[in-house]
Amino acid sequence: MPITIVLEHTSHPGNIGACARAMHTMGIEHLTLLNPCEITEEAYVRARSGKAILEQATIISSAKELGHYHAIYGTTSRHRSLHLPVYSSRAIGPMIGQEAHLNVAILFGNETNGLSNELLHLCQAIIEIPATKGNSLNLSHAVQIICYELSQTPVQTSEDVYATLSDRLKFLAWLEQYHQDTDFLLPHTLTRIQNITNKAKLTPEELRLLYSLVSASKS
Repeated sequence: MPITIVLEHTSHPGNIGACARAMHTMGIEHLTLLNPCEITEEAYVRARSGKAILEQATIISSAKELGHYHAIYGTTSRHRSLHLPVYSSRAIGPMIGQEAHLNVAILFGNETNGLSNELLHLCQAIIEIPATKGNSLNLSHAVQIICYELSQTPVQTSEDVYATLSDRLKFLAWLEQYHQDTDFLLPHTLTRIQNITNKAKLTPEELRLLYSLVSASKS
């Protein structure tokens, strides 16, 4: 599966290395680091057999650089206000297994604060690892659990192709511009529309239909 693990603002190099090792153990090879801490020798020592994953990791400085992904999942326990589907880690394998032909990203937040609101609002669904109330997992342990569940699922590719994150963000920007002279698109309304387009996993054809519907409604 072309799945990428994305770590946001990871604060300790050892944790990055441990995540690379966990990924390698489960056969997931693609790692992206969004504004990470300095990658020191400790990261490579902790990576062990996953050293190649660390060496080939993509380092990005902006969430906009995730624009080519068709499906984006966030791992967090803060999901009640997002109005997004929430899946147990045990349930994601079969679902993501059908998306093996797409670019899929699974996001993990900072060790202390978790995923930022900016990234959460780009997600199409939330993955939650069940744990006892008030407790959370070490970052690399969470990565290993998700990668394990993915490794246990046979690939059953669907024919569906989703619009990319970049396509969805372009639509929202166009929608905001299109209604700039009205009071319809208040900030909270645009956020709700973004949540709807995210969780719907729209195809490019469906997104083009939305463009046409909005344009027709104003003509």
